[in-house]
Amino acid sequence: MPAGELIARVVFDSPLLTLDREFEYSIPDTLVDSIEFGHLVKVQLGRSIRDAYVVYVGNEKKFSGELSQVLSVTSRFPLLSKRIYELAKLIAERQCCAVGEVLKVAIPKRFSRIENKFEPAASTNIGLEEKPQTKVAELVTAVAEIDGLPHFIHRIAELAVTALKDGRASLVIFPDFRDLDRFETLMKGRIESSDLVRVDNELTGSERFALHLRALDNNPSVIFGTRSAIYVPMPKNAQVIIWDESDQNHIDQQSPYLSTRDIAIMRNSVDGTNLIFLAHTRSTEIERLIQIGYLSEISPKNGWYPRVSLAEGPGLDSQTFRTIADGLKLGPVLVQVAAPGTARSLFCNICSARSACLHCHGPLWINRDSQIACRWCGEINLDAKCEKCGSRKFRQGASGSTGWARQLGKSFPNVQIREITSDIRALTINNKPQIVVSTAGIEPVAEDGYASVVLLDCKAQLSIDNLRAPELALQSWLNALAFMRSNGQAVAVGVSSEVAKALSLGQVKETIAQLYSERIDLGLPPAKRIMTATGLKSSVDGLAEILVSEGKCELLGIATSTTSQVEKDYRLLVRFDYRDGALVSSLVRQYLAKLDRTTVRTNSATGRKLRPLTIKFDDPKVI
Repeated sequence: MPAGELIARVVFDSPLLTLDREFEYSIPDTLVDSIEFGHLVKVQLGRSIRDAYVVYVGNEKKFSGELSQVLSVTSRFPLLSKRIYELAKLIAERQCCAVGEVLKVAIPKRFSRIENKFEPAASTNIGLEEKPQTKVAELVTAVAEIDGLPHFIHRIAELAVTALKDGRASLVIFPDFRDLDRFETLMKGRIESSDLVRVDNELTGSERFALHLRALDNNPSVIFGTRSAIYVPMPKNAQVIIWDESDQNHIDQQSPYLSTRDIAIMRNSVDGTNLIFLAHTRSTEIERLIQIGYLSEISPKNGWYPRVSLAEGPGLDSQTFRTIADGLKLGPVLVQVAAPGTARSLFCNICSARSACLHCHGPLWINRDSQIACRWCGEINLDAKCEKCGSRKFRQGASGSTGWARQLGKSFPNVQIREITSDIRALTINNKPQIVVSTAGIEPVAEDGYASVVLLDCKAQLSIDNLRAPELALQSWLNALAFMRSNGQAVAVGVSSEVAKALSLGQVKETIAQLYSERIDLGLPPAKRIMTATGLKSSVDGLAEILVSEGKCELLGIATSTTSQVEKDYRLLVRFDYRDGALVSSLVRQYLAKLDRTTVRTNSATGRKLRPLTIKFDDPKVI
């Protein structure tokens, strides 16, 4: 290599593990002044010319052969920051995926038209006083403020405004667009509109890219959004606020299959940002982080909790009826149910087996249009039949929101009944006496808060086939109670003893601590980590043999996969300690690199080629 020759190392935004490394190229003299870390450049890879991100510029050469040259610089500005690249490497190592795959999620598609118009602003984020890093989990009181908004919206706004006045940026992540709307409405009256930036799925590609360029300036602002906003570039002294981290909407359903919580924790290790988790309750994962000393905890300042009576009788017993009737004298009443539709499940009328989807084997239900549909894939099953006996006659299970609305209409004939569904965007209702029937997470705001809240399907929510059923149910109940006035009354129907005190006495911390203690005794997540690998039987067996032979993993089982898109797929489930996570990921990565060249796996519905194995770490749906 000639003396003084500059080398650029680049990475491709590709999911292929064979391309998951830094490639070296020499920088021609004509481009020496144009290339720096994060630029998008064009290089030749094999017979094709591809874009790649520059992740090193210097004189250190690792490849012994002759290098190809960088062909041109694609972007005017560096699009990849050093901290986001470090974060991508951490995620790829932990989740056993390619760095380029993470970058494809983290960095929006480039639009040259937007880039050519963009002019970077002078940074105002200079010379700020360094403050001790904060990592906390804060429980927020579940109550509505006088404007009807849940208290947590006001609390997050308070944190964001305080930071902005101090010259520091905030990144606020919500699980749902409804929370974004409420937060945006509240913040518009408190800070300049130019300092408030929303990131969600409704942005066009060009809008998202323009926002990315602006964020790279590292000037203080309040950026808020849903799950994907966790990758937005932020100044090092910013704060990251995650609302309701245990909500299932925080979990990415595509590779790298990570939750917002885990990405925020890794980002904290890279950026040194303040990290704040807020919720009405907490997951056992957050409880573990508190117990090992990673997070400090903050309890509600006033110790207040909503008044909740417990009813044992099913459905609309006398206590529940009285609570609704009393609430209607003062204003609207919220009724939370477990599922939408006329009936939340279907059973064979001959053998009583639960019905299953013809396409994905998911559970069937009757939607609000009286159609038999699948809860997993959404397909309408016109030709549904029992998998066991072949009968086409079904009986309905328990009522969904449509069924409950009809029952309430009969019990309260002169009262308006409103069923809220996920396709309704109306987020505020007036204070007239009415009954609002809703499933968890889509409850509308009442102008002055609800006079009463009825949690009607507690037993059903606790009965779902999931290890986390108690904490997920508690989360949905407290989130519903957060829409109730401070002087309102609530009733919960069918609550089990393990979570009863959390509702009736406000003992949320104690309940979650007990649940986590039980997981430790049983060796279940989050006390231990788990990994699943789904693929052909031969591929799954080969990986199981390697992992078990190392002595770091405990094989929990290999079984036919009922959720895979590939016929004859099998799923491996192993358990291991946190300290062995890096080794397990490394072993899986090495095994996948071999399979990439030899194993073909095809989606049985579309014919599309899939990865030899689908790897998921800490999937909450498995157990």
